[in-house]
Amino acid sequence: MASGKFRYKVGQSYQLADFRGVTIRFLGTFSTEDSAYSNVVLVGRNYLEELDGAIGEASQIYVAVDTVENSRKTQDAINALVLPFPHETMDQKSYLAAAKSELQDVIKFQRFVMVVSIIVILVGVANTISMATRDRVREIGVLRSVGFERGRILGIVLIEAMLVAFIGGVIGAASATGYLYVGNISDDYMMLSVPMRVSGTVFLIAAVLPICLGILGGLPSAFSASRLPIVNALRSAE
Repeated sequence: MASGKFRYKVGQSYQLADFRGVTIRFLGTFSTEDSAYSNVVLVGRNYLEELDGAIGEASQIYVAVDTVENSRKTQDAINALVLPFPHETMDQKSYLAAAKSELQDVIKFQRFVMVVSIIVILVGVANTISMATRDRVREIGVLRSVGFERGRILGIVLIEAMLVAFIGGVIGAASATGYLYVGNISDDYMMLSVPMRVSGTVFLIAAVLPICLGILGGLPSAFSASRLPIVNALRSAE
């Protein structure tokens, strides 16, 4: 297995749940500078072929060329072969370009999910602060009666909304950081292996962005609370 990617020790066993529940035992580790092989476990091919009932079958075949200039000639020679199965031949550059394109599609989808999540957070903060404000109408009336100006009431409600969103953002970022670190999660596409990590910049954004969302979500309730008539607020039922 690739050292650094998996946190198993030599001699430990692991059950391949996605491969008929086969249990394998780690016999050693290897190091690689190529990220394409950082997510690899080397297993006896003959054993897996026999177990899977696919003797002599392979989903991919890698061909080494002596020079880059001969890559196209080798590709044409392979395409000229009459093979009893459909196949597609690509050089490494085209292969990586296809993997990169697929990865970019996934990133676009993740951005869409992120936008939806931001909208959900915004609605959630607005709903939470709205309910909290309605439950404290009498308290707001008392504060107004002892001299709190509308701007101050507005600020109090906004600060509460900011704190709620900020604490939630920090907890979420910390949970994501711990999960990705412990699970050593990565996105793997063809020969590309992209480690999933929460950098300091991402963590900072995850902490600051909720503050902005808290302000936006809490602004309607804060404005409404600051405009409450003192007499009506004091008369409200508990």
